[in-house]
Amino acid sequence: MEEIKTSEKLEQEILEDARKKAERILKNAEKSILEIEGEWKKKEEAFLSASKQELEERKKRIQREISATLPLESKRMELRILNEKFEDFLQKFFERLSEEEFVSLVRTRLSQVGSFFQGKSLFLTYNGLKQAEPLVQSALPGARILQVKEGEPSRGLRIQSEDGTIQYRITVEELKEEVRQNYRREVFEALFPGAEG
Repeated sequence: MEEIKTSEKLEQEILEDARKKAERILKNAEKSILEIEGEWKKKEEAFLSASKQELEERKKRIQREISATLPLESKRMELRILNEKFEDFLQKFFERLSEEEFVSLVRTRLSQVGSFFQGKSLFLTYNGLKQAEPLVQSALPGARILQVKEGEPSRGLRIQSEDGTIQYRITVEELKEEVRQNYRREVFEALFPGAEG
């Protein structure tokens, strides 16, 4: 019997030893898990912090870009609107010109190029002018008109030498372009005081 008791005692000691070893392993494992969890927590916090910082930096950069481009875009829009109003003004101005006013503009420009057509025979094409031929004859006294026809789509006239080497066109479109090229600032200042055009 004593052998049974000794073997039971030995068995209990082995079990107790195994239990203690298992507890130590579990404690070590728990400690390792806690350490790993702590490390991961630190890494997670560092990652989140870096992500938040990166996100904030990105947000600030985007805000700076928007702040930088917004005034430019606003200015572009304002200039586009002013330019549309300017073009609308030009269109209406030339549409409303009386025959006499339009003839005066054309006569002035024809007189400026008169020397090129001195002694030449010309073909005249016109549109929107009742007295195109007398106008050309008075503005270019040394020229001879061979043919007169109506045909330009835009209000104005076109003269061309018989040999085709010299041609001059003065229409509403050319007059508008002259205003755009030479008088844009003055017109802008008159139409939109204080605006930059």
